[in-house]
Amino acid sequence: IAYAESGVTTWDDERPISFGMPERVNAGILAEVEQGNVGMVLHMGGMSYSYGRSAVWEQWGKLVEPIAESVPYMVTNGNLEYDHLPSVSVTLSQPAAAEKVWYVGMQAPFG
Repeated sequence: IAYAESGVTTWDDERPISFGMPERVNAGILAEVEQGNVGMVLHMGGMSYSYGRSAVWEQWGKLVEPIAESVPYMVTNGNLEYDHLPSVSVTLSQPAAAEKVWYVGMQAPFG
């Protein structure tokens, strides 16, 4: 299974933001894993939508843990997974004609 843009249900002034959709999607993936229909999961960015809140990362980890302990679970960073670094600037550059490879350049102050 390959999917992206998961997140977790978070709350804003007593209202759910995503209305449990991430939890329902992951429950469906887990059901497929338990039936032996899935050999691995590829999560292509948009993991927790934590916006720097470590508790949301913890919530996301608990959400995917039953899947990740059953089959290989590979993740790739999306644009929102860079929120753990202060003042990060991420730019996606078009491929050079000879290389035909997309790449990301990051700049962040360290120290």
